Amino acid sequence: MAYYRENVSMLAKLLDVSNDPKLNEDDLTVASLLFADENGKTTEIAATPMNMGGRLFFQLLTKVTEPGVPIPINDLFTMNAAVYFAELWEDPERGKRTLLDAIRANKTVTIVLK
Repeated sequence: MAYYRENVSMLAKLLDVSNDPKLNEDDLTVASLLFADENGKTTEIAATPMNMGGRLFFQLLTKVTEPGVPIPINDLFTMNAAVYFAELWEDPERGKRTLLDAIRANKTVTIVLK
């Protein structure tokens, strides 16, 4: 099983994003994430230094999706998130991992670029 930090490093390399010794905000293209539940209620997750690795996961999705178009959070999406976030996903510390809580609780996510 890969660990979250290893997954961040591999994805940074794949996307040609600086990760030495840590991710660089200037290399990230995701400004925020807009999650919507089944009733259309939205939750925005703004860019913070604490969610840089998580935003990198969504940056990969911008390579295969249209900007501003909601992406369904289905079983495949959730499975990929679980693999990427690894031990953080398995031990969610609900309330302390806002991004993971948002993925679990919502039906779509819209990626807002810088």
